[in-house]
Amino acid sequence: MAGGFLATDWRKLERGHSQRSKAGTSYSSTTWGTPEDYRVLDALIGVAGRRGVSLAQTALAWLLTRAGVSAAIVGATKLSQLDDAISALELSLSAEELELLSSAYTPNRNLGLLR
Repeated sequence: MAGGFLATDWRKLERGHSQRSKAGTSYSSTTWGTPEDYRVLDALIGVAGRRGVSLAQTALAWLLTRAGVSAAIVGATKLSQLDDAISALELSLSAEELELLSSAYTPNRNLGLLR
C-alpha cells in the first residue's frame, strides 16, 4: 500500500522510518509524504479506527472499489500482512466512507491515477 505509507502512520511511531527511508534513498521515501498523501492517510486512519480494522485492510477495500482496478498487487513480507489483504475482501465500506476516502485522494501527476 504505497510502499507501506498507507499501512502505518509513521508520524506516531517512536521507532520512526527505516535507516534507508531516513536517508531518502528508498523509493517510498522519495515518492510518498506530500500533504496530499497525508490527507488520504488521515482519512484512512479515521475510517479504520471507527471500523476497528487495520489501515491496510481499509486501503485495500477502498482500492478494490475504484474504477479500473481488477486486482491489487500485495507485497506481503509477513503472514499478518497477507491476513490483512485477505480480510480486506470481506470489508464492505459504506457510501459515506468511500466518499470520504475518494474526496481525500488526489492523483499524483508523476505516478498516474492510482499511484
